[in-house]
Amino acid sequence: MTKKPTPPPLPNLLNRALAQLDSGSQKKAQTVLKEITSDTLQVIKQVQPLLRATRLAGRAAMPELARRCAKRALEIEPQNPILLSEIADLDLKQGRPVDLAQLPDEITAATDAQTARYLFIRGKALQAAGQNSQAVKHFRRAAAKMTDNAEYQARLAQALLQDLAFDEAGTVARSLLKKQPDNPACSAVLARLALQNGDLVQAQTLITKVRQKAPGNFEYLMVQIDTLTAGARFIEAIKALTDWLSDHPQHNRSRLKLASLLTQQRELKLAEAVMRDFDLGKAPGLVAEYGQLMTVLGHSENMVMQLQHLLDEGGASAAMHVELARQLTLLKRHEEREDVIRRCLAQFPGNRQMLLFALEQGDLPPEPEMLNKLLGHTPKPRAVNAIASSLHAVGDYNAMLAHLRTPTNRTATVQRSAFIARALVGLAELGLAIRYLRFALRRWPLAMELQGLLVQALIKSGRFDDALKLIKDQPHPAKSARMRQWQMTASLYVHKADLPRAEAAVNEARKLDPESRYHAADLLRQYISLGLYEKARFERTYNDNLSTDRHPHWSISLNGQLYGELEIEHRNGLNFASEPMGVDRLAEEVLKRPRSNIAALRFLAEWMQDERRQPNPDQARPIPAKIYQYWDRSDRPREVDRLMQSWQDLPGIDWQVYDRPGALALLRKSFGPKWVQAFNLANNPAEEADLLRLCLLTRYGGIWADADDRLVGDLTQLLAPGNGLVLFHEALGNAVGNNFIASQPGHPALILAARRARGALLQRSNETTWSKTGPGLLSRSVTHILAQRVADNGTHAIRILEGGKAEREIVMHNRLSAKLGSQHWRQTSTGKAKPLAKDLLAALTGG
Repeated sequence: MTKKPTPPPLPNLLNRALAQLDSGSQKKAQTVLKEITSDTLQVIKQVQPLLRATRLAGRAAMPELARRCAKRALEIEPQNPILLSEIADLDLKQGRPVDLAQLPDEITAATDAQTARYLFIRGKALQAAGQNSQAVKHFRRAAAKMTDNAEYQARLAQALLQDLAFDEAGTVARSLLKKQPDNPACSAVLARLALQNGDLVQAQTLITKVRQKAPGNFEYLMVQIDTLTAGARFIEAIKALTDWLSDHPQHNRSRLKLASLLTQQRELKLAEAVMRDFDLGKAPGLVAEYGQLMTVLGHSENMVMQLQHLLDEGGASAAMHVELARQLTLLKRHEEREDVIRRCLAQFPGNRQMLLFALEQGDLPPEPEMLNKLLGHTPKPRAVNAIASSLHAVGDYNAMLAHLRTPTNRTATVQRSAFIARALVGLAELGLAIRYLRFALRRWPLAMELQGLLVQALIKSGRFDDALKLIKDQPHPAKSARMRQWQMTASLYVHKADLPRAEAAVNEARKLDPESRYHAADLLRQYISLGLYEKARFERTYNDNLSTDRHPHWSISLNGQLYGELEIEHRNGLNFASEPMGVDRLAEEVLKRPRSNIAALRFLAEWMQDERRQPNPDQARPIPAKIYQYWDRSDRPREVDRLMQSWQDLPGIDWQVYDRPGALALLRKSFGPKWVQAFNLANNPAEEADLLRLCLLTRYGGIWADADDRLVGDLTQLLAPGNGLVLFHEALGNAVGNNFIASQPGHPALILAARRARGALLQRSNETTWSKTGPGLLSRSVTHILAQRVADNGTHAIRILEGGKAEREIVMHNRLSAKLGSQHWRQTSTGKAKPLAKDLLAALTGG
């Protein structure tokens, strides 16, 4: 029998391979390492040479050999965390998920070099799991233990950049480049910083050199892709990613990035093809990016089902819980969202990622003590954005602006600029917001978020021509951006009540992408309000055919109920034309159909263009200097009190606020049992407020302001003498709003509205709140009085302001966190849900 040759000793093989790697010859090193056989490994009884073999095989791009060496070492020391970290490193390089539970936070009895490498690998695993802030801590400690290790320093700079810590990232990168001028990782970080600062030329110069040095590095490819897209070179970016994927077909981050670029070019079917068979369970660190893509593709419902399945299977990370909560927020399924937040905090006690999400959504009050506990270890820029988002969610724009203008919070980013602009718009500082946004767009000329905010500010300030010029003068090469511009154009013409041009803008978007659903709901609302049945039916059918995530309760939504009413009216002979029909003919329809929302809305649309809309001062009596507001509970949220303060502080005004017991006492004393019964039959606080406002204004006169409205201007601009009733007209939908009403006592339109509201409540009507007691009912009542005056050739004392004029004095429908939770009337009719904020604060404090 031939004797089996003795394999070369492992140390000799490793020394030869190391020499080849150090000389830059990876292929020769691989040839040497291929001599390592199972027999070679079996004779080794110590961990150290096997650990060395694992690392050298990894350097030589031989992952399977590296894995065999590591597993042999684990047979000797099964729970050795350093060995487990080496296997985790191999998994990360091959895109496999890593079980962080197998990698403890700390290791003992190790050298500084071993500890640093362990921290480095665990940091990479945390990054892959979507926990970048925790990864930064690990990279920082690894770099501190091995100050001369360029890889650790470079990775720290990259992680800091990902956490928006731009200044520190730049400092770390520049410091390392002084020692190693050719370090590609730090040059890539500086390219990212140049992108952040809007310097595309510098970014392109840096990343081109980096890619020439390391063409196979994916992270550097991503910097190049982002540089190309920032310069609107989308085709080049798509080609670069496609070439990469031809060699790495299952690389999930590449697939996600390519799909995202394809959606920007409105190649939605291609994007879906790229992501076919994507398994979120095998790529948990990409859940946020994947969720954003699914949202853009219109598959939020599908995303929710995927995430709920992972939760039910018990394999969901905290990041998956956060993404599920985000998707449910988008779908307005708030009770389910709160349940997910509670489940996450039960499974991951005190999880900062979920608590930070809750803060940004306004579920947690932005109080100093709470912020210090939650954000104490959060990187500064992320903390700045989280607080700004929280203040925006609760509508505290003064505090939001003060926070962003603090000297330590002035790192310039698109997101910070957008927050500042939103705060200025929220404070009705439209002129200042416009100037600020124009300045910001000089730095980031292709930032569509800032462009959109500028267009909205121009529209709110009534500068429609300037808004249109801005849209036309800033063409964008990305299909998605051009479609966004057509969307803004449509929105502008909707606000101008110019339906033909709005239709033309939507049609242009559909030429770019026949599956576009931009402004479908707005167009449908306009068609319904004008009684244009055929156009409304086409729009609804068109969008139903596109929808993959249909709203299961559309028929009971406002648009759904109005569309159902339009269908019935059409069958009963209502057939309005697209061209103006004239107020006289429409007055006949209003009087003939007193319960028709459609007839009332079409009348109002044409009334706003009719010269007879001007009131007769002789018929008006003075409007009393009283302001009424309502919040059903006596323990009003502070954000509501802040808004009410803007009305309460007016000099010479009698301000009165009612809660539910106070409203019942007033109705019982001054109006009688039928009114009390009607109030008690209201389905929610909004219907209570609707009835109360009509009763107060009818009996006493004065001003009603909803609790979520902020006075920022001068009421005298809205309450000129000679007006007996002042309302405002909503361009979208053509109704008159009821959140701000000013009236003399006993105005006939409000008497009629109050009686109709009482009747609907006593009859337990199943209409929406909007139609039963809200703007729909008020619109029908006001148009009935106006139609009578038109029929009798009489005059009136009703002034209906254009919505834009009212919005320059009053910021309406401010965001309130109270509206987001399960206790709010829009989410539940019971009001018995446990407040989420209490659970969140308990999770934060450990109580």
